[in-house]
Amino acid sequence: MAEKLAREPRQRAERRSSASAGRWPQIEAATLADRVYQIVRNRILQRELAPGTFIREQEVSRATGVSRTPVREALNRLASQDFLDRVPHRGFRVPDRPWETLLEVYPIVTALEMVAGSLSFEAITAADLRKLKELNRKLEQAGEDGDARALVEHNNAFHKVFSDRSGNTRLAELLDQLRAQVVLLDIWYFSVAENVKLSVSEHDEIVKALEAGNLHAALDGLRRNYIRGGQALQSEMSKNGMLKR
Repeated sequence: MAEKLAREPRQRAERRSSASAGRWPQIEAATLADRVYQIVRNRILQRELAPGTFIREQEVSRATGVSRTPVREALNRLASQDFLDRVPHRGFRVPDRPWETLLEVYPIVTALEMVAGSLSFEAITAADLRKLKELNRKLEQAGEDGDARALVEHNNAFHKVFSDRSGNTRLAELLDQLRAQVVLLDIWYFSVAENVKLSVSEHDEIVKALEAGNLHAALDGLRRNYIRGGQALQSEMSKNGMLKR
């Protein structure tokens, strides 16, 4: 009896310890890292942090009021997506890459999106079609509101339906990473109203082809959507003298 009574406090303590472990704020830490990621990325995209600017973990931690661990995670994530360059013993630096480097990613994204389409189109469900239509309406509304960042988010979410439905996790992750790398170009692209209208129209055609079961037409529409976008960017950049000759 005495042994049983002696075991009970230990068991209660173990249960309390286990319960406490389950309540550790891991989600909160991830949320903080995500918020720091968004803050720094937005400042880079808006050119508030100019190319060549050094970004140090301690300074970001002090400026945002967030501890260094989530800040480190956010900065490493930005570096993995080419928003920042790692500089040994100095932290990170906003890269000063030529526009050509970003444009080179577009054919890669196009090719991988075609793979995602070919793998996913037969598996698209009625719920997926409803989601695609909803995202395209949000894309159209964001265009009317002139919200370039929301345009990019809705456009990426539209195409993410296909990569997520492809059944290939690595492909979906790779496309997420590549889309993140060309966000700056996409924001610039969607700042032109005509480009928004064309994208909405092309998305509608893709959805209609999927509803009709015409997978070839849907795949062709997806290809045209990406190729035209890349060509439009290249044309505008060349016209504005942003590309090296």
